[in-house]
Amino acid sequence: MNKKIFSMPLNATMNGDEINRLFVPFVKEYHDYLYDIYFSCFLPPFTNDAMGIGNVYSDEATQDVFGFMMWCQDRFGVKASATFNNFSVLPNEENLELFIKNLKPYYDAGLRSVTIPHSHWIRTGRIKQEYPELLVKNTVLRRVYNAQEYANAAEGGFDLVNLDCSVIRDRDALTELKAAYDHYKVPISLLLNEICRGKCPLRDEHYYLNCNSDKDSAYFSQTISSVSCSKWRKEIPHFQLLVADLPSTRKGIEEYLEYVQVLKLQGRIMRQLFESSMDIVKRYAAGEEIVFLAKYQYFESLGLSDRNREAWEKITRNCKFNCWKCNTCETVFSSKAANE
Repeated sequence: MNKKIFSMPLNATMNGDEINRLFVPFVKEYHDYLYDIYFSCFLPPFTNDAMGIGNVYSDEATQDVFGFMMWCQDRFGVKASATFNNFSVLPNEENLELFIKNLKPYYDAGLRSVTIPHSHWIRTGRIKQEYPELLVKNTVLRRVYNAQEYANAAEGGFDLVNLDCSVIRDRDALTELKAAYDHYKVPISLLLNEICRGKCPLRDEHYYLNCNSDKDSAYFSQTISSVSCSKWRKEIPHFQLLVADLPSTRKGIEEYLEYVQVLKLQGRIMRQLFESSMDIVKRYAAGEEIVFLAKYQYFESLGLSDRNREAWEKITRNCKFNCWKCNTCETVFSSKAANE
């Protein structure tokens, strides 16, 4: 099995000292397990992104971060990947040409991987014409879910296809996706440690708002967000069981590696998630059976045995988040009350 399976974020809140003290030693030790390191990057027409972290970097800081990423790429052989995921930027010719123009100094300096939000742009062939060595990924926010949508992205010209996180609980779709991969051979990436509920009814609007906000008015700082995660976490006791993340064990995670080639990790803005992502890589590299510790500890808090946890995972791996007709997660959570 290929060891370079993790797409690791660079946390945007770290200062230079923290990067040198925490992140550089991590990359040095675990670079053999890193598919790439993706980072926040802002250039016109992308002056904000879907995480709502526009203007986090000054122009000088943006260049410092990019310089570090190029150093990291050269020093450790891990591809640096710039993220441009603001899907509210119009996918017109004018913006495409502006992006191509402004990307040139980055490409000339060694950038060879980007995430973009628009299928129109990749299908014109213009990006690859100007930058033939550039690996181009779709943004996970475009919700590629099934084999046909993957085929559309592969045929369109993307070099790696990020899947919608909700497919984690759709083994039927994953089986078809594997067959499609065998045909196209374009790598598939799936988010490992998502913190959002599967098939979230507000996700698109959440990220659309972020795409059009600065860091001080991002989604969770606005009153309108009170009808989403914060509300559900208070009103749904078993909310954590509805989150679209992967299993906690090595065995469970490696089952998904039969269907996808890359596991994307979270933490580009949230420090706790970033540290959890580093811990996942460390545990996997060490051969530990418990890889996703935070999730495993949650199951421990429920008083759930490994056998019962595996039974829950077996049921939910193909539940497709059709929660309206299922009470498996409620039943598992209620077992906590029975054990107390």
